[in-house]
Formats: sequence, C-alpha cells, structure tokens
Amino acid sequence: MSDVRERARRILAALPLSERQRELYGRGMESQDEAELERTTNRLEASLARAPETLAAAKELLKGRS
Repeated sequence: MSDVRERARRILAALPLSERQRELYGRGMESQDEAELERTTNRLEASLARAPETLAAAKELLKGRS
C-alpha cells in the first residue's frame, strides 16, 4: 500500500463519522488515483492541523456571548 493511501486511511479512521459516511468516503478514497488522493490528503491534513486553533477561537467567541 502506498504511503498516501495509508495516510488517507489514518485520517478516515480518526474522523467521527457514521458507518455509512465511512463507507462512502472509503469508496471515494479507493477510486482516486495516487496524484488525486495525494492532493486530497494534503488538503485534509492541512485543515485538520488547524482544527485545535479553530476550536479554541470558537470557544473564545462563545464565551463573549454568555
């Protein structure tokens, strides 16, 4: 298995998805060629890397509304 497919599988396993979503995304992942999957995986990794800062900012905004 290629490195990009393993990275994509790790992302898929870590996301809080329903079984149906996991199945659909898994099929989509398997249907992509290596280059397309690499681009998709890179975008997902970049987005997920920002998740902690985004959640912290959202919590701060919500505090101001209380």
